[in-house]
Amino acid sequence: MVVKSGVLWRKVAHKIYLIIMATFTNSLPIFSGEYRHALDGKNRVTIPSCWRNGEADEFFLIVNPSHGCLTVMPPSVFMSIGEEAKTRCEPSKRQDFIRKLYGKSKQVTADKQGRLLVPEDQGKQAGLQGETVLVGVRDRFEIWSLESWTKFQEAEEANFEEVAKEIGL
Repeated sequence: MVVKSGVLWRKVAHKIYLIIMATFTNSLPIFSGEYRHALDGKNRVTIPSCWRNGEADEFFLIVNPSHGCLTVMPPSVFMSIGEEAKTRCEPSKRQDFIRKLYGKSKQVTADKQGRLLVPEDQGKQAGLQGETVLVGVRDRFEIWSLESWTKFQEAEEANFEEVAKEIGL
């Protein structure tokens, strides 16, 4: 009898897991892949169709302080960063971080064609002009200048290979 109930519980737990995973993957897009798109004359870049949810996708953009690219996040991911700062940062640093995070971010909406207007000041800070590279980073994506992305890839290739080996990829 114990074996049967254990088997039954495993089946129930597996179904619950599948429901949770289906809910998560349906509610948040997973950004993966690398796409090259040029900024148009109005400073817009086209988001790959597989990354779009609907007619008016909303995002928050901020210049990534570590890599000099633009980080683009759905509102739920952007809000979670603020929440994480509340729990992980020292109280003396927390408010300054939150002030800068929200102060330096721009809220943008993609148009019906999936084009995202890159604010001029953020585009300049990230060195974006002409051809760009959009890189999926799980729950967000980044917009890089082609030159910066090429340099970053070359510099980080050994690290990627090392971690891939460690995790059995």
